Amino acid sequence: MPSPYLSIWTSPRVTVRSLVQNGPTIDIPIIACLGGVAGSLDRSLDTDLADKMEFLPFLGLTFFVGSLGGLITLYLGSFFVSFTGGWLKGRGSLEQIRTALAWSSVPKAFSLFPWAVLIALGGRELFQSPDETLEVMSIDTLLTVASMMVIIVVSNIWSLILACQTLAEVQQFQSGWRAFLNLIAAGLIIVVPLVLLFSAILIASG
Repeated sequence: MPSPYLSIWTSPRVTVRSLVQNGPTIDIPIIACLGGVAGSLDRSLDTDLADKMEFLPFLGLTFFVGSLGGLITLYLGSFFVSFTGGWLKGRGSLEQIRTALAWSSVPKAFSLFPWAVLIALGGRELFQSPDETLEVMSIDTLLTVASMMVIIVVSNIWSLILACQTLAEVQQFQSGWRAFLNLIAAGLIIVVPLVLLFSAILIASG
């Protein structure tokens, strides 16, 4: 069997089945950290933090927060996916679900390669306000940046598709859509209480 880093892209169910049989490895937290860093870079485009910090400390903070967030998201998210999966008659153990979700993040972790190209081309300006970024970049650079952004978006979408397939495999769901519902339910379990809490705080403070 080829490396799971390659086979996960096109054969997610077969790959995660083999990974589950072999047991957890050190790859799981590494993939979680790399995927978390990629996600942190994605979110950094929507902030003005790079305008307020030196570039290297900004990157260091982004990598640290991303790595920590990736680990927390994987381990806490796996717990809630396992919990809500019981409502849908899912049969995967917490360890199996963690393996499935971690390895589905391989495309997201892969997006660090186009991110490296973007950082090399744009540097700090890439994370500053859009108007400033457009002013300092040439047409060729902008086209390259746009191409890299497309690869990043596709990688993120592919990770979601793989998450549905790998989760369906370990939960013994026939359909990836049922696994998607499992992910949505887990997300709501986390988000809804937070929204209610913040709403109550705003009402109380008003």
